[in-house]
Amino acid sequence: MKSGESGELFLQHAALIIEQGLEQALPAADEYSRPLHEAMRYALFPGGKRLRPLMVLSAARAVHGNPEAALPGAVAIELIHTYSLIHDDLPAMDNDDYRRGRPTVHRVAGEAMAILAGDGLLTLAFEVLGRAAEAGVPPERVAVAVSVLARAAGPAGMVAGQAADIDQTAPATMDRLRYLHSQKTAALFEAAAMLGPVLSGSPGGMVELLRQFGRSFGLAYQIIDDLEDQKQDAGRSAVSTYPGLAGPQAAAEEARRYCDQATVIASRLPAGDGLVALVGMVQSHLDMPVH
Repeated sequence: MKSGESGELFLQHAALIIEQGLEQALPAADEYSRPLHEAMRYALFPGGKRLRPLMVLSAARAVHGNPEAALPGAVAIELIHTYSLIHDDLPAMDNDDYRRGRPTVHRVAGEAMAILAGDGLLTLAFEVLGRAAEAGVPPERVAVAVSVLARAAGPAGMVAGQAADIDQTAPATMDRLRYLHSQKTAALFEAAAMLGPVLSGSPGGMVELLRQFGRSFGLAYQIIDDLEDQKQDAGRSAVSTYPGLAGPQAAAEEARRYCDQATVIASRLPAGDGLVALVGMVQSHLDMPVH
């Protein structure tokens, strides 16, 4: 990753480094743990857009930090995101049979092994992040990074959002929906934007500014994701989504507003063009036809 390259080119190079980092993070399987490791690998590869780890590295670059120093954070957040997808798909949660066009992990490896694969990825994430000190990141920065990620992924963040999402007794209101979006989706994007400057040693004010970027990006992403689901489902939309409560036009306008907020923040940063490019990747889906 060269300091003078464009934001789009940076993302291309960063994506390759992230895949290498994920590959290196998975431990070798022995004869007894092979089913577990096969389930973990099945969930992790091939991945999706890798938006969260790309955000970690782009955020480090945006404030003239060293993206390589932030790589453990990028790998860790993708491991946690993947674990959350495995558990979200389970019969006791969303009960999904397919993820990214393939059978879900519990359909391939069984429900018990899927739970353990998710557990393995979650705990491996903190092992990877903890080892950032071995790569020269000061221990105090590593400690802050661990705290940031744990809070975003735990009962004050993503887990709380998932718990609220499966509560069938709560009424579908806009306030509840905003809470779901903030906790289940935006919290992890906030952490992604913060981990870059934390691990690369940027000033505290930059960390807060990037947290705001991650929040706006995450809220936009969730609305756009719900709009895409509505298109795929022939115009039908669950009530507990922004399109379902406010309608697709209002949802698209809200998503654009959040994208604009994120772009403004990124444009204020010394090298925020990678983050601007990430917003563009997501915003492009607002007007993309579904085939």
